[in-house]
Amino acid sequence: MMVCDRNFYGSNSGNVTQEGNAVAIGNNSGYTGQGTNAIAIGYGSGNSTQGTYAIAVGNLAGYSNQNSNAIAIGNNAGSTWQYAGSIAIGQAAGSTTQNSYAIAIGRNAGNTGQGSNSIAIGYNAGYSNQASNSIILNASGEQFNASGSGFFVKPITANNSYIGANSLYLTANNEICVSSSKTFVISHPSDKDKYLVHACLEGPEAGVYYRGKNTITNNEYVKVYLPDYLKYIGSNYSINITRIFSGKKNNEQYETSEIEDNTFTVYGPNGSFYWIVFAEREKIIVEPNINDVKIEGNGPYKYIEINK
Repeated sequence: MMVCDRNFYGSNSGNVTQEGNAVAIGNNSGYTGQGTNAIAIGYGSGNSTQGTYAIAVGNLAGYSNQNSNAIAIGNNAGSTWQYAGSIAIGQAAGSTTQNSYAIAIGRNAGNTGQGSNSIAIGYNAGYSNQASNSIILNASGEQFNASGSGFFVKPITANNSYIGANSLYLTANNEICVSSSKTFVISHPSDKDKYLVHACLEGPEAGVYYRGKNTITNNEYVKVYLPDYLKYIGSNYSINITRIFSGKKNNEQYETSEIEDNTFTVYGPNGSFYWIVFAEREKIIVEPNINDVKIEGNGPYKYIEINK
C-alpha cells in the first residue's frame, strides 16, 4: 500500500503518524510516531517514536524511542532509547539506553547503558554501563566493561602489551603508547613482574650479518665457511675478529683474508676467536632530495617511493 510519500507494508505498520518519506515494513513496524525519512524493517522495528533519518532493521530493532540519525541492525538492536547518532549492529547490541554517538558492534555489545561517544566491539563488549569516551575490544566471550574513559582490550596478547611495530598497550593506564624507536616487548626471562623492551639497530644501509666461533690448532690458519646462499644476497663484506683469552697474554694478532666463494681464512697462533661478518643486503638512498621522492605510510617510520 502506498499513500502519498509514505510507505507501509504489514499489519499495523506506519499505523499512527508516519511522516513524509518514511518506510515501515513488517508487523507493527513504525507503528507510532515514525519520523521523516526514517526506515523500519522487521516485526516491531521502530515501533514507537522513531526519529528522523533513523534506521531500524530486524525484529524489535529500534523498538522504542529511537532518536534521529540512529541506526539499529539486528534482533533487539537499539531496542529501547537509542539516542541520536548512535549505531548498534548485532543481536541485542545497544539494546537499552545507548547514548548519543555510541557505537556497538557484536552480540550484546553495549547492551545496557552504553555511554556517549563510546565504542564496543565484540560479543559482550561493554555489556553494562560502558563509560563515555571509552573503547572496548573484546574477544574473550565474557562480559567486559569499562568504568572509565580509555582503551580496553581483552584478552591481551601473550606478552601482555605488544600491539604493533611501534605500539605498546600499557596495562597500568589502559593507553596505547607509540614509540619513536623500533621497540618491541618480550616477557622478562628472570623477573615475572617486569617486561623486557628491546629496540632495533639502525644504520644507513640494508644489511645482514653472520657470526660464530672457531679455533686455530695448527699454529697457522683455519677456514671459516659461510652459508652457500650468501653470495646471492650479500656484498661489500666486512669481518671482525675477537680473540678469546687463553690464560696467558699473547701479542700476536689474528688476520683474515677477504671472502671468496663464501669462505674466509683466519691466520694466527693456536687459540679460539669469535667472528662476525657484515654484508650489504641492498643499496638504499640514504639522503634523498625532498623533490625526488614521495613519502608513504603512517607513523614515525615511513617508506619512500622514488619519483619517476
